[in-house]
Amino acid sequence: MQKLELSTRQIQDCFPKRLKDTHKFTNGYVTVVAGSLQFPGCVRLAAHAAARVGAGGVIALIPESIQHVTSAFYPDIIVWQLKEHQGQLTHASAFEQFDSAQERSKAVLIGCGMGRGEETFHYIKECLLHTRKPCVLDADALYALASFGEKFIIEQAQRQWILTPHAGEFEHLLDVFGYISSHDIAKLAMKWNCTIVLKGFPAMIYLPNGECFENPTGNVAASTAGCGDVLSGIIAGLLAQIGSPEQAAIAGMYLAGKVADDYVLEVKAHSLLASDIIERLPITLGEIISI
Repeated sequence: MQKLELSTRQIQDCFPKRLKDTHKFTNGYVTVVAGSLQFPGCVRLAAHAAARVGAGGVIALIPESIQHVTSAFYPDIIVWQLKEHQGQLTHASAFEQFDSAQERSKAVLIGCGMGRGEETFHYIKECLLHTRKPCVLDADALYALASFGEKFIIEQAQRQWILTPHAGEFEHLLDVFGYISSHDIAKLAMKWNCTIVLKGFPAMIYLPNGECFENPTGNVAASTAGCGDVLSGIIAGLLAQIGSPEQAAIAGMYLAGKVADDYVLEVKAHSLLASDIIERLPITLGEIISI
């Protein structure tokens, strides 16, 4: 499969223009379902990234056990708590919260730091079954997909899903579904009818139409905890504005990598934190759009 090259000019075309009558709902809300008692910061990083990249609004759904993190959220983020029972999300009330949030949103991000308990996987499955909004699936949502089976992806993705695995998460999916590690990922993106963003250096983006892009931006400075959550938030925030999973994946990966590249050029040190990417997003995004 031929790898296509990305350029800043191509990426510019992905970003929507802000018209005079634009408002927060036309810019698009994002529903972020993430976090757990073990990983309370994941949801904050993902939600903040989605907001910083220009989503009209972000609704973060968090387990009630991490309600203490709400004070660390930007005041711009809407935070709803999900009821738990013995540390697990309960289906009825937690699903009602998700359903209400996703109805208001143009994109959904689910999976960052949620954990891999049976009840959590059940909750993820119910959410995916009851939304037709385009979704970004990351981290523990990918492990949940492995337990649901390949048939579930084929039936539900319908070109509306973006999977954002790192190498280990993707190897797990391949192993569970009976593929070898060298299997043609472009063919899987076509079979599963979804967009696959394989994180790494370089990152690869596989589209359901068979196209494959190698991302020219990014460096090892971004190989720190939380950078994956930020990337997923960036992609989800763009997805709410753009509407196209393919364009959101391409633009989001390019943008996140460019921020890391700019950081290393300026600071000349591998001290990059995931939160640094969020804070520097407006500068890099402004440069790309203004070229």
